[in-house]
Amino acid sequence: LPWPELIGIVAAADLTQAPDEIGAQLDALAEIPRVVGVRHLLQDTDIEDFPRVREGLRLVAARGGTFDACIRHEQLPALIELLDAVPSLTVVLDHLAKPPVDEGIDSPAGRRWSEQIGILAARPRTYVKLSGLAPESTDATAFDAHADAFIRRGVEAFGPDRAMIGSDWPVSANFGVGGTFAAWATRVRRVVGEPDWPAVSGEAARAAYLPGGASALR
Repeated sequence: LPWPELIGIVAAADLTQAPDEIGAQLDALAEIPRVVGVRHLLQDTDIEDFPRVREGLRLVAARGGTFDACIRHEQLPALIELLDAVPSLTVVLDHLAKPPVDEGIDSPAGRRWSEQIGILAARPRTYVKLSGLAPESTDATAFDAHADAFIRRGVEAFGPDRAMIGSDWPVSANFGVGGTFAAWATRVRRVVGEPDWPAVSGEAARAAYLPGGASALR
């Protein structure tokens, strides 16, 4: 909390609990003025269990908070179905849904990812974080060859006004091919281009998390 640059916090929350227990969690988080939304980690959840967070998402939406969806690319259809039940919820898709980086965007898995990203991007109030590709790659050569295409597709689908750069620190620095945030920022800026960089480097994040100031769960 004393971090001078801190503007907003996406806090962990268990959205599988009973509604009154979820409400108590959100009430407690709302006491922290800079909490702007929550994340219930879905990437290691069986897709059959995704509906267990539906009521929790509705409570977050009712308070005007933002939900960070952290999933793997194979789970995109299940996430799309889940979010159809909560159309008023503002959602940020973390890490481009962890696409199949080493296989590339022209692989069967990459084409499925691209198609599903387009479907999700058509949903209103939905954003994407350009981050998290390094841990999904085990081959530096493949990463360098394929990462740009996944970034480009994310920005193409969502538009620069709904695409935000993220660091994924410290995970992206220490897993997969690793690398520094400075190098990642340089890559994203090159792919996005200077005209759209202001949106991707700040404006999209403010729109997603701070439309009414840094107290969205109050």
